[in-house]
Amino acid sequence: MRYQAAAEIAAVLRNFWIWIYVEALGMPRGINRAEPTHKARAGSSRKSFTEWRNNPCVFISHQSEDTAACETIAEYLIALGVDVYFDKYQKTLQQLTANQDPTGVTKHIQEGIDFSTHMICVVSLTTIKSYWVPFEVGYGYSRIILGVLTLKGVEDAMLPEYLKTTKVIRGTRSLNGFISELLGQPNDFLESRTSVKASATPHPLDNTLDWNK
Repeated sequence: MRYQAAAEIAAVLRNFWIWIYVEALGMPRGINRAEPTHKARAGSSRKSFTEWRNNPCVFISHQSEDTAACETIAEYLIALGVDVYFDKYQKTLQQLTANQDPTGVTKHIQEGIDFSTHMICVVSLTTIKSYWVPFEVGYGYSRIILGVLTLKGVEDAMLPEYLKTTKVIRGTRSLNGFISELLGQPNDFLESRTSVKASATPHPLDNTLDWNK
């Protein structure tokens, strides 16, 4: 009960900082396409699905250990007007991973790819050596625009060589550049449009990503 209450408070504070950070941008919010209501709407007609495919959407592929950090990243992207495909609970994928079922994991990843235009595979100090990471990267490499996002504390020297063959998003600044590119804006779009500066005010991703990378 205490853990749940603490998690809810943390979520409120996280959303508050995200709101403060993007409030100056005045941009429409994105959506999470993994939510059942949105998936059903897209599947109701070929036109809706085609329209989705023409709009940027980031599939956030991650291990269960990194779910909390990835939720923060997903909320940040949504607040900036970018759609995501983020399976928050991932009960199915967790079970498939525990059962070492590559066929099932492949189907799960394919579903995310079907609803998205881009895929980022998130790795942390805990999951960077997981054997599922090269599986996900290898599967997505030729099927979608792919990148790897490293969470806080992951240094360049820790990255396996195969990860360096993809676009590596190393921190908040490079994530902002990635988002600006998705939105068709200049690379410094987010930093120039928002009133919140990393050196003066807490950034909503400070506990999740390194800043100056």
